[in-house]
Amino acid sequence: MAEVFGVAQAVGDLRKALDALDGQLDARQFEKAAALGYQDIASASIFLQRTLGGLQSAELNRHAFISSIAEELHCAHEDAEPFVAARLLCLKPRPELTQEELATSKAHLRRRIEEIGALPQFVWRNYPETEKFRRDSCEFEEALVARERCCRSKR
Repeated sequence: MAEVFGVAQAVGDLRKALDALDGQLDARQFEKAAALGYQDIASASIFLQRTLGGLQSAELNRHAFISSIAEELHCAHEDAEPFVAARLLCLKPRPELTQEELATSKAHLRRRIEEIGALPQFVWRNYPETEKFRRDSCEFEEALVARERCCRSKR
């Protein structure tokens, strides 16, 4: 999935660079347009090539995985592929959530955030007498106030 996101980002960057080039050409700024070609467009093109290479590598890994399963089952790659593809979550489109499922998911996320916020925060403190940093568990706001007092007194 990360490869797909990388390709999408690279395509977006390339579109942005090409739009800037189009604007420079429309404004008859040929020198700036040429500079864009050597900088932004070339960079975006290389980034796109690299992300497409990552996508191709992921696809090759998927085929190698299917081949290894086919070998274990003593069958042809083509026979094993539909069964493996049916089990791979990365090949399945994400289902659309209903409003009720979305609301339940959001409520669960809010509860988890509140639970995490109720936990004591860990902060690192400097103890000059031992010349070491140590992790303490205390209220995070207190630690920030103490840190500000410490920093203000040294200024």
